Amino acid sequence: MTENHKSDSFLENNNVEKSPLTLSDNTSTKAKIFFKRKRKKRDNVAVDTKETVAKVSFLEMFRYAMWWEKVINVAGLVCAAGSGHKGHTTLSGVIIWELRDLKCDFRLITVMNTFFQVATIYKSDRDNPELIERFNIARDDFRDGGKRDCVSLPVNTVCIDMLVIGIAMFVGVYTFQHAWVFTSERISSRIRSMYLRSILRQDIAFFDNIGAGEVATRIETDTHLVQSGISEKYHVLTQSLGTFIAGFIIAFAQQAKIAGVLFLIVPLIATAGAGMNVFTSKYSQNALTYIAESGSLVEEVLSTIRTAKAFGSQVILLKLYDTYLSKARSQGFKTAISSAVGLCIFFFIIYASYALAFVWGVTLLLRNETEVGEIVGVLISTMIGSFSLAIAAPELQAIAKGQAAAAKIFDTIERIPPIDSASEEGLKPSFIAGNITFEDVDFSYPARLNVQVMKKFTATFHKGHLTALVGASGSGKSTAIGLIERFYDPLSGVIKLDGNDLRDINVKWLRSKIGMVGQEPVLFNETLRANVEHGLIGTEMKHWPDEQRLELVINACKVANADGFINTLPEKYDNSVGER
Repeated sequence: MTENHKSDSFLENNNVEKSPLTLSDNTSTKAKIFFKRKRKKRDNVAVDTKETVAKVSFLEMFRYAMWWEKVINVAGLVCAAGSGHKGHTTLSGVIIWELRDLKCDFRLITVMNTFFQVATIYKSDRDNPELIERFNIARDDFRDGGKRDCVSLPVNTVCIDMLVIGIAMFVGVYTFQHAWVFTSERISSRIRSMYLRSILRQDIAFFDNIGAGEVATRIETDTHLVQSGISEKYHVLTQSLGTFIAGFIIAFAQQAKIAGVLFLIVPLIATAGAGMNVFTSKYSQNALTYIAESGSLVEEVLSTIRTAKAFGSQVILLKLYDTYLSKARSQGFKTAISSAVGLCIFFFIIYASYALAFVWGVTLLLRNETEVGEIVGVLISTMIGSFSLAIAAPELQAIAKGQAAAAKIFDTIERIPPIDSASEEGLKPSFIAGNITFEDVDFSYPARLNVQVMKKFTATFHKGHLTALVGASGSGKSTAIGLIERFYDPLSGVIKLDGNDLRDINVKWLRSKIGMVGQEPVLFNETLRANVEHGLIGTEMKHWPDEQRLELVINACKVANADGFINTLPEKYDNSVGER
């Protein structure tokens, strides 16, 4: 029978969105309108995402790491910084040792030139007493210079030092590589699990604005970017910073006046790196959003492939897909340009500082405030340190992409849905009569807030009564069921179960007490019996013996008038069913 309602119309505003299939006889136009509506929904999500998603800093990328994983990472950072410092110190130390006695080597070269010049003149005029005296002096200086210890380095000592430091480098590099890759694998796996758990926890309104393809893209692509950002990229950056710091320490130890001038490049390099990171992160996040939306479009098309084939709309759908790819490609170009400009500024600052160092170094040399060896030593130390930062620039870009990917993932993980099916809060009445009341309910779907589906709807559904809701397509019949299931909450008004506001009742408990077969039921890819048994989830009957559960399934199918045709199937209740 039909329940009498206090409201004259279940839907007073008839300006609702109808099925696009009734708008035109042209099949291509139908398909275009059908998928355009989905695309518009995703475009709205992209705008909201940009406004609400908070940025993630370097350290916040380790938000879901265990304390002992953080300890391992810190130990890895120490090894990374130490290996960078050792490598730089080794190379610079040998060079400095050579440059320390560069003045002695220059004198030896001068003595050699003098000796050979005098010897040449001596051959032509051996009777000149002055030349004979100069020749003897030059010969003695050459012999003494050849015996000087500064002519050659103590090779054995250097080789032993290099071997020891090489072994230490091997241990340090292996330790931080293994530590960071190990922890990044664990953290990224945990993030994937937490993201999927959070997705399954969300309310239905959340899924009105997100497709299954976007979820899959986030899990596969974005979590990989996060893992890359907290893996070897991070410690390579740390190693480069260690080399940079060690380079300037050695430079200041050699000649503080020149090193102090070169130190002016540090804030410039930091500014260039920060600017590059900001723009790279921004454009990378936009690109990831469009890639995720393109994944949702592909999922929608493949799930309705028969409709797409029937409309002959392959070309239109390809154009829609290309639209998202073009947007992602445009953001990718901007990312590349930001990175390229940043690197150009980076290297310009470095080479400009070398020019400044030469000018200032020569000035000090003319004032007798420094020596050639100190100038060259400072340049080499700062060169190694500066180029280590240049090498780290691509790693910084990878970290920026990881930050952009983490922003959306972390936002979803930490999102607490308004209707939380995982919450234990709420009433769990010991007895249910089954009286349902709608009182002045107003409702619009979150994805279509401008379309009012219910307006001041009031109705009472008594226990034990068979009630039929009658109305045109889109008038809100299924919406009423969704509100009772608490898939959505009304914008105003109240829905009560036995006098209790549905919003005060525990969501999980409420849904476990409701049995529903929708207008388009979805079957999982397993046996018919297994599909029916899903209705036992969350109850003690789920753990009953197999025979008793089969009896419950058969009784339920008899009540639903389905037992007759099920028994005509080849394998009856064990017959496999598809996705639908």
